[in-house]
Amino acid sequence: MCLSHRCFCVLCAVLTAILASLIFAAAPSVHAADSSPPPQNGEKKGGTVSFINDIAPILKEKCFGCHGAKNPKGKLDMTKYASFRKGGSKDDPIVPGNPDESYLMTVLTATDKKRMPPKESGAPLPPHQIELIGRWIQQGAKLDAGLNPDADLLRELRLRWTPPPPPAAYPYPVTVTALAFTPDGKKIVVSGHHELTIWDVASGKLEKRIFTRARRAMA
Repeated sequence: MCLSHRCFCVLCAVLTAILASLIFAAAPSVHAADSSPPPQNGEKKGGTVSFINDIAPILKEKCFGCHGAKNPKGKLDMTKYASFRKGGSKDDPIVPGNPDESYLMTVLTATDKKRMPPKESGAPLPPHQIELIGRWIQQGAKLDAGLNPDADLLRELRLRWTPPPPPAAYPYPVTVTALAFTPDGKKIVVSGHHELTIWDVASGKLEKRIFTRARRAMA
């Protein structure tokens, strides 16, 4: 029986979708906790705290909204290490080596209206992040070697960003947005979440996982 080109394409798409479904159905489930990224060096008890890797991401998430480069509250621009340490209306908010005397720690741990971030901007920093900032100050509040104090921290964070490692297996089916056979037809490459997975067609076994910066691969 001869199939038209359109019918052949539809048939291939259906068969490929079925194959992908079978592949992901074969993957074991995993608890959500398994997907947690490993701690940064500074988050490990007793480790050296890195400004760009440990502290800047907290500032970006919790502080940049109010203390950005344009019209920063309190005249405190936190988007650059130099302007952050220069301070605003309160001068340098950090006393290197002494977190107890640092204004930054005072407002982070305050329980009244002085607390930062303010209540209208969201929840206070969790204790582990406050402790991390305190350890960074205790260690001298240093800037990482080779990093320009006037560098835009948003740009630096984008350059350094890497996706969290995917879990050993997904706790629920992952939407397949792209897949393709290798030229010899023996392998199939399937999109995942921040990764591509390579499967053996004959056995249905996962052979390799390739982590990607892109959240999804598109056909």
